[in-house]
Amino acid sequence: MKKSLLSIVSVAAVLLFVGAGCTEAQTLETNNEIQENNSQKQEQVEVNEEAKTEVKSELKIEDNQKTSETIVENSLPKANVNQNKEQGENENEDENENESEDEDEDRTSPVQTNPTTVTPPAPVVTPKPTNPTPAPAVKTYTLAEVQAANSNTKCWSVISGNVYNLTPFTPGHPGGQAAILGLCGKDGTAAFKAQHGGQAKPENTLAKYFLGALK
Repeated sequence: MKKSLLSIVSVAAVLLFVGAGCTEAQTLETNNEIQENNSQKQEQVEVNEEAKTEVKSELKIEDNQKTSETIVENSLPKANVNQNKEQGENENEDENENESEDEDEDRTSPVQTNPTTVTPPAPVVTPKPTNPTPAPAVKTYTLAEVQAANSNTKCWSVISGNVYNLTPFTPGHPGGQAAILGLCGKDGTAAFKAQHGGQAKPENTLAKYFLGALK
């Protein structure tokens, strides 16, 4: 019985020792894991701080560049303004010098007057009067001359104050020769108007044989 108790006690001690060892091993592993996590976190924090530091430095560099550019831009117009002022002053001085020189020249140079040339007026040309072309003179005949032409070879007649030579028309008269021969050597105005008054064709035909006016 004692031996069995001792064996049981020894086994229990062994088990306790083994359990304690396992517990310590687990504790060590846990501590190691915690330390590794802490170290990783510390490294991450350091990395983040380095990144922040780089960003801040870059921002400072950009701010410095912008500041320098602003200073340069602000300085340029002032320089240009100063240059423009200097140029304007120089131009004003040159103009004043030129004006003074011109005044001196005006005082010393004699006044030159150009003689005025008077242009004589152009002569007035009066157009010569143009004489109208005189109308050809109308030949006149006496009643005695008309009365002498009283035949079929020379047949003159007076119609409306004009003398007509009807000799060439006698053979071709549409109404026959007798009507024309009845007008020879006398005033045939009444007979012509009674037969052809107001007709254009007979009057146009009569105009072809016009000789002149009766005196």
